[in-house]
Amino acid sequence: MNVIRYITMLIICGAYLGVILELMKRAHTVKIDWGAQLDWLMESSGNRLKRNKKKYEQRKIYLSQIGVNYFAKRLVLPEEYLLARLTLAVIVAAAGTLFLGAVSGLFAGVLGFLLPDVILQKMNEKNNKQMLKDIKSIYDTIQIKTQGGMFLTEAIAECYRNVTNGRLKRALYEMSGELIVNHDMEATIDEFNLKFKNKYIDNLCIILKQALDSGKTAEIMESVQDQMTDMQDVINLQVRTKTEKKVFFVEVVIFVTVVLLGIGMAAISAISTISL
Repeated sequence: MNVIRYITMLIICGAYLGVILELMKRAHTVKIDWGAQLDWLMESSGNRLKRNKKKYEQRKIYLSQIGVNYFAKRLVLPEEYLLARLTLAVIVAAAGTLFLGAVSGLFAGVLGFLLPDVILQKMNEKNNKQMLKDIKSIYDTIQIKTQGGMFLTEAIAECYRNVTNGRLKRALYEMSGELIVNHDMEATIDEFNLKFKNKYIDNLCIILKQALDSGKTAEIMESVQDQMTDMQDVINLQVRTKTEKKVFFVEVVIFVTVVLLGIGMAAISAISTISL
């Protein structure tokens, strides 16, 4: 039994170490706002969170922007998200305390509380990269359709058909529906923008509102060629980086294979010599 216990402890320690190293590695790409995290923790009562209406709305917007509502396929309230994080923190802390002691359990609990936010931010970053081609496609579609005499609202509906990213496609679908029902384009654009934490979508929404105010959509879309060129450069960089990673992986596999073959041949030769 002791052996099984020690093996279990080693596995858990290794898992914790792996998570910690991964968080350290990604610390440069995921910015943890420790003040905001502490603020989340202090609002451990859902009623207390609701009493501060401004902060409550900010929390709702934040959850929408990092894609929580999209991934959950429903509106997730701040108190639900907080409860989920606290539950995970308690479970991880209890496991850490049971196998590694109170201090490790406390550290594990903090890690468990932070982990959902870090994971969701990474998922949002990945989603934003996947959207780049579709955002450029939206620019192209609106420019072509409005030059052909189509209204901006109809052009946005056409964008929905050409987009492949699920999150962006769903947001465009909801945006088109809102435009049909409410006819308040500026408010609908703002609502669409709040579903993302993406600088290219921010810029797109600004341009759409300018086009709405001026009534010169085609001319405004022509004037943002630099923005589109910048997006194309980022897309090309992504493709190049992805190709380089694949080439590097293949080279590593070949190198490891050659090394293993060499070790295998040396082992066979040594065994043959001993046999003789």
